[in-house]
Amino acid sequence: MSSIYGLLTFNQLKITESLANKIDQTTAWWSPDFSFSYRRDNLLLGQQVLISHKYAKLESKTIFNHESGIRIISDARIDNRQDLLSELRITENISNSELILHLYHKYEEACFSKLIGAFAIAIWNDKKQKLICARDQMGIKPLSYYFKDGIFAFGTQPKSITAITEIDKTPNWRYIFNAISMLAVEDHSSEYKHIQHCPPGTFLEVQNNRLSKTQYWELDIETEITYKNPDQYVEEFRHLLLEAIQCRMYQEGMTATHLSGGLDSSGITSVAHSLAQANHWEHTVLSYNVVKDFNGDEQKYDENLKAFDLIQFLNLESKFTNVNTPLHRTLLTEVKHEVLCCDGPSRSNNVNTEYEIQAEASKQGTKVLLSGFPGDELVTSFCRPFYLEHLDKGKLIKYFFDKKKSRHTFQHRLKAFLPALAVKTIPKITNTVSQKYAEQRYKDTKFKGESIFLNKDYFSSSAELKSTTQPKIYAFAHRDFPTSLKQYQRNHVCREHTYRRIGSEKLAGKHWHVDYRYPLADIRLLQFMISIPMEQKISKDMSRRLFRLGMKDYLPDSIRLRDIKRAGSLKPMSTIARMPNKKEVFDFIQTLKSSEKVPFLDLTVVDKWIRSKNNAYRLYPWLILAQLGLEDKLDFNNL
Repeated sequence: MSSIYGLLTFNQLKITESLANKIDQTTAWWSPDFSFSYRRDNLLLGQQVLISHKYAKLESKTIFNHESGIRIISDARIDNRQDLLSELRITENISNSELILHLYHKYEEACFSKLIGAFAIAIWNDKKQKLICARDQMGIKPLSYYFKDGIFAFGTQPKSITAITEIDKTPNWRYIFNAISMLAVEDHSSEYKHIQHCPPGTFLEVQNNRLSKTQYWELDIETEITYKNPDQYVEEFRHLLLEAIQCRMYQEGMTATHLSGGLDSSGITSVAHSLAQANHWEHTVLSYNVVKDFNGDEQKYDENLKAFDLIQFLNLESKFTNVNTPLHRTLLTEVKHEVLCCDGPSRSNNVNTEYEIQAEASKQGTKVLLSGFPGDELVTSFCRPFYLEHLDKGKLIKYFFDKKKSRHTFQHRLKAFLPALAVKTIPKITNTVSQKYAEQRYKDTKFKGESIFLNKDYFSSSAELKSTTQPKIYAFAHRDFPTSLKQYQRNHVCREHTYRRIGSEKLAGKHWHVDYRYPLADIRLLQFMISIPMEQKISKDMSRRLFRLGMKDYLPDSIRLRDIKRAGSLKPMSTIARMPNKKEVFDFIQTLKSSEKVPFLDLTVVDKWIRSKNNAYRLYPWLILAQLGLEDKLDFNNL
């Protein structure tokens, strides 16, 4: 796990040693193991490294002295290293950055499609005076960028960009309100009007003060994989799952799995344990199951008790830690922690509500934490709208009457039929249908732009600001409105929620020097699962079919064959009722009153709220934004 950052200027801004040091020090808040950078008047490249895989130790600033004049920085875990080294006929032990550099020399920009793993990469081609930034296929590694008025800046942490005084830090209120309201947001946008996320599976080219984007990968929904022998599906699935987990285990130190008792995390835990035993690696298990409230009373959540079945089944008691003691933190401490890690409101519940798990992982010396996300999105999908596959193949009778282990009723089929048929018949109306569907889905959502805490005068100061306080629904589908199960699954796993949540978890992990990894986001496993016949994913008597079959001998049947999803749901410490320290929040509000950096809040209303019996946690997202203003990360006065 690394941080990378960079700055390329086409205007009069010179990259001084002072500016380079400021960016580097701001980025290094998490105390990396080592770092290096390259600077000249108009170019800065920096990399900070946490050693969470054996090749990270080989990362070195000597890569900047390559005879070709091409320079590279990367935060990369390459899962097909050996195949690439063989293809390039390289026998010496080299870093992932140097491997990518050799690959770039041979294939130029086509090299990114050859990489399997998780990566954020920046390459400077001195001969062509061109900067290239690339992000892995599923967006596992965060990568944000800024391009305005002759300044291009990028970083795996937004703070690497906001550390530059000269950039425009105008807030993106449309994004802020939609995100806090749990609505879909505009593609690849952020809290900052001029900071964007590089889309997954995409590389950026910056040359002559121009920026272009190229998508180099997407999940293929045209390919179909069929075997004559049904057992081959199980064998190939097991092979790919074991490969995905093995590639993500830290082979020179501790790997932990986060066990909730659900199917995904249980399967990953069992396979990781098997691999650790076979290879003599260190592996431990962390879980929420029994927690104590602030009065010392135990609360047992039966949804999580299945985790104990797995521990007993694998005889893992000596490797199992049941995290059951809340770490007492104040509301303001939580706010500042989230701002420090994520530079804004997190898009994941793991940043604060799983604080105790991360703390325990760090305490045990864990470098890698395996997560079951995003299993539900594809690999262990319930395939509830399976009937779309029949529509795609023109089997209308089966569309309405084929029975599978799905919670969708006949009414769901009726509701989806006309929109899906319309799009299949007239593809160009897909955007309109997707928009109508999204509006219907979110019609009862309470829009936070209408919050009583907001300063109406501030949002009336311009027509643009005023417009953001009115709801705007974005179609949440990643691609066209789905007319097949494959389209539906691709939309689901490739939607922005996936990479935004993973990005927040990655950033939060830096605080603990813990690298979150996601075996069920492996592109080889995803491509296999989306390409197999629908009948291998769901049958009359079994949902999540192939995963359940593949986990035979790995899981007890009490977990493997359990039907009820909620019986394995995570119950984090945040479920414990607690009251924030209102005096602390009151003092913070007084600080805001003396500052001119947070004009968007009606502090009179906020003050009354704090003095009342109302819960101060309602203020949480607004306090995060206020903290961003106080830290000069967002400029609320730049209208």
